[in-house]
Amino acid sequence: MSSLSAAHRAALTAVVQACPDKSLATLGAAVAALRGDKADELAIIVRDEARDRARRATAFGPLLPL
Repeated sequence: MSSLSAAHRAALTAVVQACPDKSLATLGAAVAALRGDKADELAIIVRDEARDRARRATAFGPLLPL
């Protein structure tokens, strides 16, 4: 079983965090079609980022009009 190195994980996390919301959704769909341990880890990174963005939107959304 191979997994992402710490450097690869950090680099992929930075790329995923830089994606706009629409691109993140597209990336999530594309990664879901991939197979393998590394693709599964990337899918988790994308899923976690989408979840974090949804949480931030819920928490800070009411403050946007201010």
